[in-house]
Amino acid sequence: MDKKNLIHRLSRIQGQVDAIKKSLAEPGFDKNECLANLQLLKAVINGLKKFGAAYMSQAVGDCIDKDISKSELEGLMQLAIDTGFDI
Repeated sequence: MDKKNLIHRLSRIQGQVDAIKKSLAEPGFDKNECLANLQLLKAVINGLKKFGAAYMSQAVGDCIDKDISKSELEGLMQLAIDTGFDI
């Protein structure tokens, strides 16, 4: 995945977060808005997970292309594994 696609993913996530913020800024409580915000929140979380996986995949590919040392690549792979389980 290229940087343009990664940026597109982030823009979609940002739009979802902005929609939640706009809804929260409005006065009052609406059950339908609450449910919509929960759906948006789920979409944001899933979107970030997919972005993270795509970003790490690209980063590892870039590192392999740049011929980094085995120990540096192992460190990057460990970071990817650790990060994946923290999300």
